[in-house]
Amino acid sequence: MAKQYRKLQKKIHPPAPKPKPRMSYGKDYFLLAVIVFTGLIFAVAWQSLDAANITLYSLLLTSLCITYARRHIKLTEKQDYYLEKIGIVATITALFFFIFVFYRQFIAE
Repeated sequence: MAKQYRKLQKKIHPPAPKPKPRMSYGKDYFLLAVIVFTGLIFAVAWQSLDAANITLYSLLLTSLCITYARRHIKLTEKQDYYLEKIGIVATITALFFFIFVFYRQFIAE
């Protein structure tokens, strides 16, 4: 009788679906290596970089750090949403600065 009652309860009130756990990305050694490499280039070449290159490297470093933070820090949905948008804007802006610097350095001469 108890089994039938549980079956009826499951049919009437099905259990709520469990939310999928956030995907674990591991240690991301490659991403850390790219962040460190970009930071080293940025720090070593600081004196010889102009304003466009400084902006390019700072946006790239910001985008990489945000990507790492989103993967490894537990955030609320709202914080994750805003960090995602900031990361996308930083990446796209860095791409535009890269195109600008590339054009100015190699084509416009």
